[in-house]
Amino acid sequence: MADVNTFVDALGADLTDNFAPRIQTEIETLGNRIADETTPKLRSFFDQLIKDVFAQHSVTIKDFVATLIKDVVARYEPGLTGNLHTTIVDQGLQLKSDDARIEIKERASGRVITSLDIPILVKIELNDLQLNLESATVQLTNVHL
Repeated sequence: MADVNTFVDALGADLTDNFAPRIQTEIETLGNRIADETTPKLRSFFDQLIKDVFAQHSVTIKDFVATLIKDVVARYEPGLTGNLHTTIVDQGLQLKSDDARIEIKERASGRVITSLDIPILVKIELNDLQLNLESATVQLTNVHL
């Protein structure tokens, strides 16, 4: 039996050495040729298929997206809460808030779904502003932003 195994191993090694590279080269060449010939056709086919599908269903997609947007707007009510403090600073205005928050509420119930704290510190540069005050009092009532 050892002779049969040796025979099969020797034949397999010789076939591998002499024919496997030719088979591999032929398969790779054929695969590349098929890919080169079919890729443009497949690309053209799928491009046209996608265009046709969207052309046929564009009204359906548009209606779906429009309805979805309307439903989202009807469901959610965004809001901004907190206090915004304005200060006149050298050559500008400064806006500051330590308790500002964006809230998304359910419009029907008023329940807060989610919120995000947003600290605010913004200086608006007004280089041409020259203001010299000894003392002043400002009172704002019924201000809505």
